[in-house]
Amino acid sequence: MLTIAESGLPGYEAYSWAAFVAPAETPKDIVQRLSSDINKALSDPEVKKRLYEAGAEAMPTTPRVLGKMLQAEIEKWTKVVRTANIQLE
Repeated sequence: MLTIAESGLPGYEAYSWAAFVAPAETPKDIVQRLSSDINKALSDPEVKKRLYEAGAEAMPTTPRVLGKMLQAEIEKWTKVVRTANIQLE
């Protein structure tokens, strides 16, 4: 069996991810509290184990880092849509 790169698609990547988000108007102190509590839960060894068994990896982060990641994803997929001339049906 060949890897995707060996099949002629170097640089190919496929993954999914999920994040906790709140409405834009959520007060910063609430966002920080949610972030802290969620990160604490995601750092718990039992939670990490259960996520791993389900095929997921816990990646605690900050609202700022998540925002940068979201922006990078938007830019990447915007470029893909434009390059491939994908149209909404």
